[in-house]
Amino acid sequence: MRDRETVGQYLENWLDYTNKAQAEFDRHPPAFVAKVLKWKLERLTSVGLLKI
Repeated sequence: MRDRETVGQYLENWLDYTNKAQAEFDRHPPAFVAKVLKWKLERLTSVGLLKI
């Protein structure tokens, strides 16, 4: 590897970007994802696997 510092900075920036993108997705999921998560929560609570 010729330029470790540049590659390291690139990877650090990429990791920071992906973490921020994932956090934003988790805060504001698409409508379909929100429906699936709601359905999953209802299903798990109805069969007693999850207690809220």
